[in-house]
Amino acid sequence: MPASRILLDEPLTGARPRPGLQQALHMVQAGDTLVTPGLARLARSLSDAWSIIEHLAQRRACLSLAGHLHDPADGSLLRDLALFVQFEAELKGLQTREGMVLARREGRVAGREPKLSTEQRAELLRLHASGLHQVTQLARMFGVSRPTVYRLVQRAAELSA
Repeated sequence: MPASRILLDEPLTGARPRPGLQQALHMVQAGDTLVTPGLARLARSLSDAWSIIEHLAQRRACLSLAGHLHDPADGSLLRDLALFVQFEAELKGLQTREGMVLARREGRVAGREPKLSTEQRAELLRLHASGLHQVTQLARMFGVSRPTVYRLVQRAAELSA
């Protein structure tokens, strides 16, 4: 193989660009083999691996993973990878749901902290009910937006109904 067709990519972590891999994917032709020590060195996620393998299949190139030759064009590698992509997505969803249930059980609520304390919300609602202040004035007084004031008033009305 000519030296001009051998490309090295430094093993990096994170989202940094990988010029060697990008150049190899751009240069690969039908009949070429992309050699990598393993899937973890080729891609940063299963979806990343999926797109690389799909690219190789479109170019009719082979892939050597840890010394085992695969022909992405036959579809078996993509089918196997699809199972793992689905598994990873389901696992992440399950872990997220379990984490949210645990957080609720421990009294932690997902999302941002409310801008106003319970006491501030009660005071805002009291002032609004008095009719002495317009929504814009209340928003300025409490350092929130007008939609926030409207939302608090609406929620209070729904709870009291």
